[in-house]
Amino acid sequence: CDDVCAALDIFEGRHLDGSMEAMKDPMRRENHAVGLLAGAQAAADPTVLAPEPEGMPSWLPWALGGAGVVGAGAIGAGVAASRKKKAATARERYDRVSREYGRVAGELTGLDIRANSLTSPLADDELRSQWADVRDRFLSLDTVMGRIGDLRPESTDAEFREKADDIETAHTTVDQMETAEKNIDQLFRMEQGDADVRRRQLGELHEDMLAAALGTEDERLAAEARALDARADELSRDTQAADFMDRYARLVVDYRLVVEAIRAREMADVEAADDAGDRHAPRLYDRDWRAGYGYNGFVPFYVVSSWHAHDVQAAQAASSTNTSYSNASFSGGGGSSGY
Repeated sequence: CDDVCAALDIFEGRHLDGSMEAMKDPMRRENHAVGLLAGAQAAADPTVLAPEPEGMPSWLPWALGGAGVVGAGAIGAGVAASRKKKAATARERYDRVSREYGRVAGELTGLDIRANSLTSPLADDELRSQWADVRDRFLSLDTVMGRIGDLRPESTDAEFREKADDIETAHTTVDQMETAEKNIDQLFRMEQGDADVRRRQLGELHEDMLAAALGTEDERLAAEARALDARADELSRDTQAADFMDRYARLVVDYRLVVEAIRAREMADVEAADDAGDRHAPRLYDRDWRAGYGYNGFVPFYVVSSWHAHDVQAAQAASSTNTSYSNASFSGGGGSSGY
């Protein structure tokens, strides 16, 4: 800010010089009270300026004033754009909530029955707990919907901004409920023998097993991942087997051990991030959930790999900050001007 600071110093100095100029005549006449009053009035009046010092361009005060107007205008435009975007987002999400909330509410009883009728090993206590969580949060939306129910398409932007937090809560819960609905349907169809669903879920496991085999430097663990992938391929050719779900669950459990071994040997050298305690496998109401995720604590390789990459980046950033940080512009001594 060197140029701006210098300009401000000059501008402020001219006001001080103008104040001194106004005091001279009364002081010469030894009328000190009048002189002090004249000086104070001149200092407070932005139109009272001393003659421009040599070298000071006449346009400088106008430039400073113009810069202030432009800056204020830019800030104002930014605030207006942000408010408009917030209102537009609230309108869009409210429109979706208005359509989907009623539909899901009407089908909730049947969906709850289907969720609780799952019988495979994958429908363990953890999965049922996740379903109960999203279902109960959806039921609690009745209060939230009551608060935003008076909104209409013709409501003002200000009204939508006022209800934006409630709309966001409703939108998040409805979205998660829809995702849980789709995932429960997938698992139900898988249990009922749908060959396409069974092959699709095995395909997801295949991709993750292949990534683990290629991602580890331990040849023994890579071989284990490839052996499990071969079992998955064999199961995909026997989708109508009576024990399909049991074999699938066993495959998930065995693969979990491989992923955990890779994580312990190759991903434990970096201190975990502060949010490590909140990490978990994708849940029933997450878009990237697949059959078996979370079963017996199973977390797929791609997830633990992404956690490790995050930790490495965080550690590198912290090391760089601690060892190379400097601020050449900082000075411990006082300066002639600050801005």
